[in-house]
Order: sequence, then structure tokens, then C-alpha cells
Amino acid sequence: MLLITILVHSRYYRIDNANIRDGGKLLVRHPGSRALTNVQTNYLHAGGSGRLKYSIADFDKDGLEDLLLGTCGYHSIGSNSTGLPACAARGANRSCGNNGATALLMRQSNSSDHQTGQLVFEWPEWITVDGYRVAHGGQELGIAPLDTGNGAVSLILATPGGRHIFWDSRDIGTSTTEPPMQPPPVS
Repeated sequence: MLLITILVHSRYYRIDNANIRDGGKLLVRHPGSRALTNVQTNYLHAGGSGRLKYSIADFDKDGLEDLLLGTCGYHSIGSNSTGLPACAARGANRSCGNNGATALLMRQSNSSDHQTGQLVFEWPEWITVDGYRVAHGGQELGIAPLDTGNGAVSLILATPGGRHIFWDSRDIGTSTTEPPMQPPPVS
């Protein structure tokens, strides 16, 4: 059984109920380059880093397990200065600020170093529904994959406000550029 802890950027293998074996660092590839660094999760040096929720699923059906991430507003996944969602582009600048509870995907790279066992993930992508980014404000977003029998991954989200939302796989997409927020409903 593989246990992954993103907070300390490592993975561990369960040996038995009292022992684990270090499986190496989790690495992320920076966009537009071959550079690899350890996965970072927060731009603040505060307790918010522990609020990351994640699930493991083969989201893109390529045979590799990907990470589905439910973030809190202060997460900056990939890098603490340029990661998503907290350090998303805002106009011409990139600045880190509370960007709300957001759903992200980190695909496992097919160029992971299988000789050393190092897992390599691609830069996070925004998870979208009907072209809009999945974001629910507040503290953190729980995320769970669901196979409804069609071979694609649907999602169940637990929002900071206590709602549980189901998104069918046919409505879910991803974006490497910041998608628009869904407009508020017209009353």
C-alpha cells in the first residue's frame, strides 16, 4: 500500500501497522521547462498548509495515478511563489493571495524516474466544470473521485460551507490557464 504525504513532500510505503519505508520526494515539473523541484503546498508559513485534501485516481486513464487536490485559499501548489491557486495571475502580475478553496489536478508524468522510484507530477491544472473553475471560497475543499461505470472520473466535492456536490465526468475538464469564475446566479 502506498501512503503519500504532500505536506512533507515525500511518499512512504506501508510495511505493517507500525512501520513505513521512505519512498523518496514527490517532484513537480515546472511548466515550459524540464526543471524538477519538490512539491510545495503553501505560500504562508502557517497552519493552512495542513488543510490540503487529496485523492488518488487515474483521472486521464493513461495507466498512471494522478493527484486530485482540494485546496484552501492559501495553497500555492507546485511552488510557494508561482503555484496554483494562490499565486495565479492577476492582471499583468502574479501575486499570492487567498484565492479560495479550489479543485486542482496534478497528472503523474509518464517520464517519472522508474529506476530510482521518484514520482514526477506535471504542474497543477485547474479543474473546470462547463469551462468555469471549480472554486467554493473559504477554508478547504474535500475532493473524491467516483467511477459511475462509464470509465471516466466524476467528482464529489465537500465544500467549506458543508455542502456535498456531485460533478459528472462529462461536465468536467481541466485548464492550464486560469479559467473564469462562475458568475453568481441571476435572481
